Amino acid sequence: MRAADGVAAGGVGPYHPGSNPGDYQFTFPFNTPGFDFFGTGGFADASNWGSTVTPFVLTSTSQFRPGAPYGASSNAAAVLTPTYTSDFNEVKALGCAGCAARSAEQTEIALFWMENSPTGWNRIARIVAEQRNLDALDVARLFATLQMGEFDAYTASLEAKYYYNFWRPVSAVALAESDGNPLTSTAAGWEVLAFPTPPVPDYPSAHSTAGGAGAAIIEALVPGRGQAIATTSGSLSGVTRTFSSVAAAAEENALSRIYIGYHFRHATQVGVAQGRAVGNYVAQHALRPLDHD
Repeated sequence: MRAADGVAAGGVGPYHPGSNPGDYQFTFPFNTPGFDFFGTGGFADASNWGSTVTPFVLTSTSQFRPGAPYGASSNAAAVLTPTYTSDFNEVKALGCAGCAARSAEQTEIALFWMENSPTGWNRIARIVAEQRNLDALDVARLFATLQMGEFDAYTASLEAKYYYNFWRPVSAVALAESDGNPLTSTAAGWEVLAFPTPPVPDYPSAHSTAGGAGAAIIEALVPGRGQAIATTSGSLSGVTRTFSSVAAAAEENALSRIYIGYHFRHATQVGVAQGRAVGNYVAQHALRPLDHD
């Protein structure tokens, strides 16, 4: 069924950055000759994924495409909005490698949620399944639906990312003096907490979309409020974090992308909302139980 789904091609192709403030730019080291595979000046990952890959459950990759960044008519207009200004100054203060304003817990959150999202949400699903004593059939359905949902969440996010092509914080800070916004300013040597910035546009945050989808699917397939969730991370060993619900875990997962310097707050909030829309749709339409007389 998946033989012609487009995944084998990888969704990679030449990418040409825009020239206006707010437009995505190749980020270091992906703007160096070693990554210039297509002669365009750099590398942007999965630039064709959203237009060439078939989702598992969604009717199209654009089914849950969010509105434009900051509700603006263009990226250049987006960077002039008050919300962008607030988001810019927040990630500039909290997301860099040497940011003194970031607390020890915020640093822990950033590194804890760095790991691959499907891995982390599979772990949370296992915890919930064990807590609630699900039978084998329900566990199998949960995991299969969750992984299809994670795939579709990433695919939907990538479609939106390359539809809007909004720049990453590392580019925004470096180019702040020429963005037309008098309330933003550059910072010499600003770099993300965990180098490098992933080579895809900012909006929406795919990590946040994956978290929103994961939480929505677990909530739908394991209804009712369970006990608190204590989970670990493959990217920060020896640390356990506890959450009152899978929704709370998804919200912290989104915040982590600000603290690590990868995303503006708006991209994380919209990502969670997009992910929840994807997750709810997948839960309602995939692997539905058969009716028996």
